[in-house]
Amino acid sequence: MNTVQALSRHLCRYLTIEGLDGQKTYTYKKRCSTTWNAVRVQKHRDKQKPGSILYMALDSDADLDSLQPGDLLYVGSQTQDRMFRGDGLGGTNFHHREMRLGKGDDNLTSHLRGGRGVTLFTVTGKSLKSLSPGASIFELACPTARGPHPGYSVEQLILLEGHQHWRWNAAGADHPERVRKLTLPMTVK
Repeated sequence: MNTVQALSRHLCRYLTIEGLDGQKTYTYKKRCSTTWNAVRVQKHRDKQKPGSILYMALDSDADLDSLQPGDLLYVGSQTQDRMFRGDGLGGTNFHHREMRLGKGDDNLTSHLRGGRGVTLFTVTGKSLKSLSPGASIFELACPTARGPHPGYSVEQLILLEGHQHWRWNAAGADHPERVRKLTLPMTVK
């Protein structure tokens, strides 16, 4: 969790998923025929512009200064903000298939049904690249963070460090051996 703790001060609140939207459901036929529950979302910023994005879904009650393993719901990256989907909902519904599926009974829907909210934080690739070397463990730990998709590089590092801590990430790092070769052994204070 070292990378997550070091990154926490650079996270920008993007949106809060407050709960399920009554009995409203939707499908996203382009990707699957599953019927999903619609959710209530409060946006804190406009949709992300294209480019590398690292995002973290955390329990809404999480304290960024002392994150606990139970607070860590999902980590991912994208090059385009495609989180709002759902046929007939005009692009206002949050849809993220992996978070919706989670790990069996532990997923976005069960979390919301349990009365808990989810806050999604983001860091753009541009922000990751602009962190000064003295403040950035990412450049040291993951040289590819300066490449075309730094969000993905840092996501892979986070999953390598502690995939088991992320409640809804069903898979670990995509290429663990490659990530290990790209990272330097280090300790974050």
